[in-house]
Amino acid sequence: LSLGEMYRVALFYEPGSKQYREVYEIAARQYPDDIVANNNAAAALLLENNPQEALPYLEKVAGSNASFINYGAYYYITGNRDKALEYLNRAKDAGYEIDDLTIDDL
Repeated sequence: LSLGEMYRVALFYEPGSKQYREVYEIAARQYPDDIVANNNAAAALLLENNPQEALPYLEKVAGSNASFINYGAYYYITGNRDKALEYLNRAKDAGYEIDDLTIDDL
């Protein structure tokens, strides 16, 4: 399947479900150099509150603007609120719509 076809399959599943995550992990395995596939796999794992399994996917997209929100979520889940805020602000600076945040908001 193409990435687009895999993403359409994922729409049949509830975000945060095992099946949803599996579709995105399969996409990342089939297209290991694709930023979107790896970022989506990381996001699906973060939705399941599984930051350690998300980290290898995040590391593949480190430095890309697309990874900033997921890194913010990763650091939030792992308890590093300062890093979470840093990455969410980087996402905002990169053009993603995020309300002004402070550490108290996290």
